Amino acid sequence: MSDKNETVKKIYQKLSRKLLDNLKDKEAAKKRKIFFIFLILATIFWFLNALDGEYTTQIKYPIKFINLPKNKVLTSETIKYVDLKISASGYDILNIKSKIELNALIIDINRNKLHQISEKDTFINFLLTGTFLSQINKQVSQNIEVLAISPDSVIFNFSEEIKKKIPVSAEFNIKCKKMYMISGKIEIKPDSIEISGLKEDVKLIAFAQPEQVEFLNVEKSITEKITLKNNKGIKINPQEVTINIPIEKYTEKKIRVPIKILNLPDTINLKIFPDIVNLTFKVPLSLYEKTGIKDFDISVDYKETSKLKSNKMTLKINKQPENINDLKIGTHKIDYIVEIKLQ
Repeated sequence: MSDKNETVKKIYQKLSRKLLDNLKDKEAAKKRKIFFIFLILATIFWFLNALDGEYTTQIKYPIKFINLPKNKVLTSETIKYVDLKISASGYDILNIKSKIELNALIIDINRNKLHQISEKDTFINFLLTGTFLSQINKQVSQNIEVLAISPDSVIFNFSEEIKKKIPVSAEFNIKCKKMYMISGKIEIKPDSIEISGLKEDVKLIAFAQPEQVEFLNVEKSITEKITLKNNKGIKINPQEVTINIPIEKYTEKKIRVPIKILNLPDTINLKIFPDIVNLTFKVPLSLYEKTGIKDFDISVDYKETSKLKSNKMTLKINKQPENINDLKIGTHKIDYIVEIKLQ
């Protein structure tokens, strides 16, 4: 019995020690957790306290120049960033660095004196950056003092700007639905624009092109604003045009048109076979009744007979309406007989 009690006692002691060890481990973990929380809080308070101090540092700041001299254009890019030596609190420095790319410095060239020096028959234009230091101070922040700026000057390479008026091209990819067609002239307003830039660039541009535009499965007229393509270094005005493309349902029409004879001498009688030609074409429904023989001019030329090695003459279509499609002619060549008139 005593042996059994001794065994139970040992088991109890062993379990008690394990339980005590577990309690100690949990207490140590809790203390470590509290320690790290206070360490983090102390670090934050130290950082916030450090931000209260005044610092002098250098930052790279974006810059943009506006209002170039009249009738001048830049032939090379100017600097896009300047280095600013600033004095401010840690808070303000941190704040400005977080917004730096969103707020470029804007320098108006007209408000600053543009200096010029000659070098080998050319003129170099430049601004001294120190002259617009006060402007930069106002734009950066009231709580920040700009002490210095680098570089000390900005060079501008100018050339004379010329202007030219050019037409707008009317090339569009238009695919109509079955039984529909373009029923009239495509209108562009304005039909011409003004471009300006370097002389050598402007003279190469003959017309303005719209951005790539497609109109597919079209069944009604289109009125839309289209952006014009812009070449690098070229200004265009206006940058958009309005296009009007009339679309209408069509039908097929057939007519018979008399063939005219051109350059026939008074002494010659020319007989042609046939003297009337059949035409088939697609026409908008609204123009079906209005389109007829008067709108076509088809002829043969007597002078052609001297060059022919056969008795066939070629028909020539001199006139046809703009608003028809798929014109088909019954025959392209006709027979002829030349007779000399008796005096």
